[in-house]
Amino acid sequence: MPDFEVLLKTVEAQWIASVRANLPWSGQDILGPTITRMYDEVDQFLESQNVKGAGPGIALWHKSQFVHTVID
Repeated sequence: MPDFEVLLKTVEAQWIASVRANLPWSGQDILGPTITRMYDEVDQFLESQNVKGAGPGIALWHKSQFVHTVID
């Protein structure tokens, strides 16, 4: 068993800003800059709405390694 405890909490609903893209698996030289661009796109949208993110951005892989969502 892990050396940590899992706590489940109920929190208020939160708005989510995200982008989703199908990414070709062409190695880190393509994948890294594409993911960075996606994070930047979400950050620019939040700025345009005068909104600050509530925490760190996360990445969610919906299917195999080919579909990726960035949530900020």
